[in-house]
Amino acid sequence: MSEFIQCLAIIAIFLGFIFAIFCGYQIQIKDKDIEVNAKKRNNKKK
Repeated sequence: MSEFIQCLAIIAIFLGFIFAIFCGYQIQIKDKDIEVNAKKRNNKKK
């Protein structure tokens, strides 16, 4: 039974790690889009 719990813990950590990387990547993309949109707006004002 303890081996089963260890296996579940490893899988949970692995999934959490992938999820964290995926979320961080999406946040970076959103930040880049916001920067690009801000630059476009600044160019239009000029």
